[in-house]
This record gives sequence, C-alpha cells and structure tokens, in this order.
Amino acid sequence: MAVRIQLGASFEPGTPKALFSIEASQSVEISYDVAADGQRFIINSPIPGTAAPPTVVLNWVAKLPR
Repeated sequence: MAVRIQLGASFEPGTPKALFSIEASQSVEISYDVAADGQRFIINSPIPGTAAPPTVVLNWVAKLPR
C-alpha cells in the first residue's frame, strides 16, 4: 500500500492505494525486502503449479525402531 501525504501545518494522509497483489499460500511464508534504490520490492513467493518446499527432518535416526 502507498499513501500520499500532505505536509504543512498538519499531517494530512491521502487515500491508501494498493501497489500490487501477490497470491498468498497457507503452506509457504512470503517474505519481502525493498531494493537498495528504494524503487522495487523483492518478494519470495511460490510459483503457481509447483511442488511444496521440501521438509527437512533432523535427528531422524532417533525415530527408527530399536
């Protein structure tokens, strides 16, 4: 979202405007950052139609039957 503001004797915000939309997934956390030049967003989002990310199981040997 972006909001234009009017600076002066008082703070006057404008109407919020959506900059873009992304498709959210319940299984993948979406993270983002702003590019160094402040002109772009870098977004880590899933590509539609691709598989879910892999699951890493730590200490799996402890789960083996004895």
